[in-house]
Amino acid sequence: MAVAKWLLYIIGIILVLMGILGYLGIPYPALKDPAWHAALKIIIGLVALWGGTKAE
Repeated sequence: MAVAKWLLYIIGIILVLMGILGYLGIPYPALKDPAWHAALKIIIGLVALWGGTKAE
């Protein structure tokens, strides 16, 4: 299950980065996410990271 652990880590990191960059409007300011959408991505990313620590 080491693959699941690393997959959850990667998904979590990508979602957290997508949430932060989407909220800031980087690299396209016209595609800026609403605050709730960015927060949802960050929360789901943190849950995925937490799941990666619990995966065996």
